This record gives sequence, C-alpha cells and structure tokens, in this order.
Amino acid sequence: MAKKLRIGIIGCGSIAHAHARAYQKFDDVEVVAGADIIPGKAKAFFEKYGVEGAAARTFVTTDKCRGTLKEFSDKMGYETFVVPEPYIAKSGMKIMSLAEPTSKMSKSDTNQNAVVYILDGKDDIIRKFKRAVTDSEAVVRFDEQKPGVSNLMSIYSCFTGKQMDEIEREFEGKGYGDFKNAVGEAVVEENVIEA
Repeated sequence: MAKKLRIGIIGCGSIAHAHARAYQKFDDVEVVAGADIIPGKAKAFFEKYGVEGAAARTFVTTDKCRGTLKEFSDKMGYETFVVPEPYIAKSGMKIMSLAEPTSKMSKSDTNQNAVVYILDGKDDIIRKFKRAVTDSEAVVRFDEQKPGVSNLMSIYSCFTGKQMDEIEREFEGKGYGDFKNAVGEAVVEENVIEA
C-alpha cells in the first residue's frame, strides 16, 4: 500500500473546512486539519502530525498564518508550503446597503430589500436592485455625493469588470431604471443557482 500524502490545513471557518472535506475524498490523501491554530504554533502542529517536506501542502485562510508559513519555509531551506498572495480588488471592497447606501450591506439588516442573499432567486435580486436607493439627478456618475449610484456602479463593476468611466458612458442619457435593471441582471448572471 502506497504511503498517503498528508495535507495540513490551518486556519478557521468554512473555507478551511471546505478544503478538508474536498481532500478527504481522495484515497491516497490523509487530511490533518488544525482549525483555530495560533499562527505561531503551526510548525509544532505540523511536526506532531508528520506533515513535512515538499509533500506537505497547505491552504491558508488567515493573513496572520502567511508569516508563519514563510518563516517555516525559510527554516526548512525551501518552499515547504504554498503561501497565497492576496487579491485586492480596486472596487467592491465594501458593498453598501441597497436601502441605506452610507451603511455597509449586512446580512443582519432588518430590511430585506437592503441586502442580496446568495440564495435569492432571480426575481428577488432584480426587484431589490430596482428598489435600490439612488437620488433625483438621474445621471449615472461615480461621485461620493451620490452614494447610492456609486454603490450600484461598484457592484456593476465587480460583476462586469468594467471601469467607472466605461459604466458612465454605457448609461449616458439613460435613466436609473435601465441602470438598476442592468446591475440586477449582471448579479443574476453570475450568482443565481438554478434548482
């Protein structure tokens, strides 16, 4: 019988658990999960459970762990673990409420029209975007004095990859109705899970 590859997973939350479940499906892989490990204790954890050398791979869910993994690899003399680089988007880092665009979108919001849930259906998503708060100017322009429109533009940018100036040109001379519908459709296209 071939020796099993031991995979160490450190971090916490659903991402670490999802990685653990995914790797447990393979017969030749043994998963060693260390959820909620203090980053400084990762090396001892991996040594205790025999995760070592080039065969050891890890998926990191917390930024604090990156330093520990780099330090461990430096001590080993070669890259022992895959240390992911963060991806920081230029827009969409903070999505604001659809009903109160000066507040962050929150799943605990009591106004169900203020937030889009991952399990919302197409009709619900389109309806929520049509009801999104904007202003009376009816000009699609990214401006901090227009938080509702700027929020919708950020969302649209995230889902289409378009820059703010492209979005402004696309909706020049069009009303908010067309714009809100397009934002909703873009979110639906990427996000809706058909049953």
